[in-house]
Amino acid sequence: MIVSGALAILQNAALLLTIALAFDMSAGRFLFKPNVVGQILIGSGLALIGTVIMLTPWYYQPGIIFDTRSVLLSISGLFFGTIPTAVAMAGTAALRLYQGGIATWTGVSVIIVSGLAGILWRHFRPSPLVEISGRELWLFGLLVHVLMLALMLVLPYSTAIQVLADIALPVLTIYPLAVVMLGSLMIIRLRRDRDTAELRESETRFRTLFEQAAAGVAQIDIRTGRFMRINRRFCDIVGYTRNEMEHLTYQSITHPEDLADDNAKTQRLLAGEIREFSMEKRYIHKKGHSVWVNLTVSPLWEQGRSPNWTVAIVIDITKRKQAEQATHAARTETEQLLKESDRQRLVLLSLIEDQKAAEIALKESETRYRSLANNGRVLIWSARLDKMCDYFNEPWRQFTGRTLEQEWGFGWAEGVHTDDYDRCVQVYNESFDKREKFSIVYRLRRHDGEYRWIIDDGVPRYDHKGDFVGYLGYCLDITERIEAEQEVLRLNAYLERRVSERTAELEQANKELESFSYSVSHDLRAPLRAINGFAQILARRHSNALNDEGRHYLDNVIEAGNRMSQLIEDLLEYSRTGRRAIQMSPIDLSPLLKQLSATFAERMTATQASLEIIEPLASPIGDVTLIGQILSNLLDNALIYRKPDIPPKITISSRNNNGRVIIQVTDNGIGIEPEYYDKIFQVFQRLHSEDEYPGTGIGLAIVAKSARMMGGSVEVESTPGNGSTFSVRLPVAN
Repeated sequence: MIVSGALAILQNAALLLTIALAFDMSAGRFLFKPNVVGQILIGSGLALIGTVIMLTPWYYQPGIIFDTRSVLLSISGLFFGTIPTAVAMAGTAALRLYQGGIATWTGVSVIIVSGLAGILWRHFRPSPLVEISGRELWLFGLLVHVLMLALMLVLPYSTAIQVLADIALPVLTIYPLAVVMLGSLMIIRLRRDRDTAELRESETRFRTLFEQAAAGVAQIDIRTGRFMRINRRFCDIVGYTRNEMEHLTYQSITHPEDLADDNAKTQRLLAGEIREFSMEKRYIHKKGHSVWVNLTVSPLWEQGRSPNWTVAIVIDITKRKQAEQATHAARTETEQLLKESDRQRLVLLSLIEDQKAAEIALKESETRYRSLANNGRVLIWSARLDKMCDYFNEPWRQFTGRTLEQEWGFGWAEGVHTDDYDRCVQVYNESFDKREKFSIVYRLRRHDGEYRWIIDDGVPRYDHKGDFVGYLGYCLDITERIEAEQEVLRLNAYLERRVSERTAELEQANKELESFSYSVSHDLRAPLRAINGFAQILARRHSNALNDEGRHYLDNVIEAGNRMSQLIEDLLEYSRTGRRAIQMSPIDLSPLLKQLSATFAERMTATQASLEIIEPLASPIGDVTLIGQILSNLLDNALIYRKPDIPPKITISSRNNNGRVIIQVTDNGIGIEPEYYDKIFQVFQRLHSEDEYPGTGIGLAIVAKSARMMGGSVEVESTPGNGSTFSVRLPVAN
């Protein structure tokens, strides 16, 4: 009988486990629900399972039956609590009363005791159910079924002794084992639910970090270079949408000059020569301009496995590069203007050091999150609903040199500079109350006692249900950028002051030089006029009294006097050009050119010259007298510096170009060598002797000075032997 009873109990236990497993698979996602309706439904399901196993019992003798209802109800009390167990107890007790027999009330007692034992064990055990061990389950099952055997004593004494003698060993052997097996099924379900919740929370935190990070982050297929996953900041840096980025490769948006270096480092990463690499490179923005970034690339495959993906972290350093260029330009210009400054020390340093990312497992989101958080240079924190901080990553702790216990809650604020404390706390609290993103720049004490400037970006954090759960923050050390900006401002102020001083000095010197030139030229006119007059009288009255050599010397005196007189007139004209008042107005060039054509008509006829004026003529803003001087001197130049035996051909045009009017005078004369382009616009600078081509060397200087006085400029393009083109640039008349 003992063997047949053991087999029957084993069969009933197997049936229980089978039904329980099916119940877990079909309704498992509804288990452990806290609401009352759910608990009643669970209890009804348990009562149904109890009914099934009670309808297939082992009949010890009429009225005395054994099944695994005690296993079911004890496990129900332990894992599901009072309400589901009470429902199951009521259902199975009702069935036992219906079955009847001499052990009816013994069976009902077993039902009540088993359920209560599970409920009490659940209530008084100290640790969570998910941590329950197999040994504890076996002890619990042994206790329940010792109590069940003790209840057999309510039967008539002789019957009770016989029952205990026959079933005690099978019951104490099989039933605790069944409790362990059924309890293990429940523990697996609990652990699976716990792991699922933790995985979901980890994935939520990772997505928040990935999407809201201050740096751009992208997952790239190492074999094709295509972007597999991109955060919002990366899209902002390059100007493309997420959908557009998924159809691009990193090669297609990399500046051509940086692509070879990027590919070379990627190949070394694939070959296993390096574990990661960092570089400064340029991306081509969607709008066409270049964006400088600091790029850090780390592998997303385990060592020894085939390459698949990389993670790229980019920091926009365009402003830093612009600051470097501005500093260099300011220093160069200062050296050119002052010529006495020492070479300035470069003060701009790298704002963001190489970002180092840890290995990130593809299928473990928690590992990816912790790798990004603890192996980079970004300082990361998180806060709860009560505004108290509950997490600081490893870079934060290394930066401050403080323990987690010191930083938790509001302890982190102890490191904020006293001058920044009130502002920092105010922005933090106001943003937290409004659940808005914020960005604060303040000074934070580093582990060595030095206060460093950091930018702290905080973003609201939500769980997978969309409920607000606190904040995530990302901090970057921007001390070098702040110092660089201050240095640029200092250099700019210094440069502006020195330029202003030097400009004032040059203006004063120019005024003194013009005054001196005018005075000298004016004072020379009277004695020169006397020399010329007496020399001409001597030539008229006493030329016959002189021999040939005397007349030759006298002719040289007269010719030299005439050249000196012309030189003085040109100097006076050059001085008057700088001293006269300028009246700026729109100028119609057509009447002015007609007047000049009439003025030069006799000389043009004598040299067989032709003048072509290309219509229509754009109108500049300028002084009519100064523009007349410019055109007159350029026409005079074209007629003087002509090629022998070739009639001069002169063309004048005027056109608009980017807000300026370009007046061009083109000739077919002897031309100018390129090395003399700047020299010809200086006073007294001549390229030919007086015997070859007459002139004083002041005409083009007057042209350049007149153009500058009207806010314009003059330049020349020439081919020796094929003529020259003089271009005068003046403001356009709207």
